Amino acid sequence: MNFSVTNNLEDERILNFILSDNRATIYHHPAWLKAISDGINKEGRYLLISENQTIKGLIPFIIYHNKFVSLPFTTHCTPLLPEDIIFEDLILQINQLFNKVKGFKFTFREENLSIPYQSVSDYYSHRIQLENDVDKMFNSFLNRKIRRFIKRSNENGFILKLGKDEKDLQTFYKLECKLRKSLGLPPAPYKFFISLWKNLFPKDLMILPIVIKDSIPVAASIVLKFKKEVIIEYTALDKKFINIYPNHFLHWEIIKKSINEYRADTLDMGRTDKRQSGLIFFKESWNANRTNLIEVTNSKDKCLKQSFIYSCFRKINKLFPEKLLILEGKLLFKHFE
Repeated sequence: MNFSVTNNLEDERILNFILSDNRATIYHHPAWLKAISDGINKEGRYLLISENQTIKGLIPFIIYHNKFVSLPFTTHCTPLLPEDIIFEDLILQINQLFNKVKGFKFTFREENLSIPYQSVSDYYSHRIQLENDVDKMFNSFLNRKIRRFIKRSNENGFILKLGKDEKDLQTFYKLECKLRKSLGLPPAPYKFFISLWKNLFPKDLMILPIVIKDSIPVAASIVLKFKKEVIIEYTALDKKFINIYPNHFLHWEIIKKSINEYRADTLDMGRTDKRQSGLIFFKESWNANRTNLIEVTNSKDKCLKQSFIYSCFRKINKLFPEKLLILEGKLLFKHFE
């Protein structure tokens, strides 16, 4: 097997391999790699494993904070290795190809891995196995409150709009800024979301559902779709309207579209911080199954989120105006990975 590095994200062999490999997700897609690399101003590349010019495996990566990372600001991205290549072989090749890089980092959605350097991360992955019929899906919810809240949300005069242009993305970002302020957190820079939009939306890999109440946007999501999986990547909400259940309306509409239009069999509700018990309860009320996200790294670096400073400025941030939080996000975003 030959290991090589390419920055040619237009290589048709890469997309063909991803489309044919059942393990591949949207996070392996060249469009996602381009979106992340453009969003953080770092070159995105692939480590290819090939035999006679035929790709047998690949790993999208970015050198970030002087580490081989697959991938920054990505929930998970399991290396797509051929059966006769073990993880230790991959690490050996990374060390040889990038001898000036100080470490590596991967995030797996799979548990019970037989590989070194692994540890359970601070996050869960939550996924719903979808029924092939909307009525069956509705009746499958074990938590009766979810069914009741869906019905109530449908009585509250919400309208679902699918975003079509950058003006709609700005609507999402305004809601995102409001939500982040309520949590005491700065938003990611608008440039990051623009990069997702420009790289994913034209390829029909992203939708932007927006919930409208009396002409006012009250909730929105950035939703990814690829193969048989739909992913709720980001959700934004104006908490002033939380008592009329816009989030339930939004999630139910996404589920209906996933079943009826996208023929998906899985809805990924995104990663969940294990400290957010309320969010965990919300997701699992929709029959979502939790899986530990496994981090594989030889680096001992701690990100800003795990520091004492982070917990302190969350309290202070709630007092700051949105404009200051947006500036803070621009300055500190790179430290959130």
